[in-house]
Amino acid sequence: MEVIRKYCEDHPEADFAKLSQIFPKKLQGSNGVLNIFGELKDYQKEGRFYIKDKEIIQLKNGEQIAVCSQWRKDSIEKFIDHVKQTLGYEIVAQ
Repeated sequence: MEVIRKYCEDHPEADFAKLSQIFPKKLQGSNGVLNIFGELKDYQKEGRFYIKDKEIIQLKNGEQIAVCSQWRKDSIEKFIDHVKQTLGYEIVAQ
């Protein structure tokens, strides 16, 4: 979630379409990396996405983005590799 928040801070013009290109669904799997909060189905809100007020990412164009909270070891490794190679971000475990 923080990687996507950082990207949005670095690129305030980004919208959902742009974010979907930068963070493609295939990185996570069936849920996708992110979704528009208002378009989430009830079953998706039950632990599949970060949806608390402080977790939802507000974009400059008014869109609200929810980031997936469901990651397997292989998908999170794929995400980390993608972020390092594509964006040059370094992810450090805390």
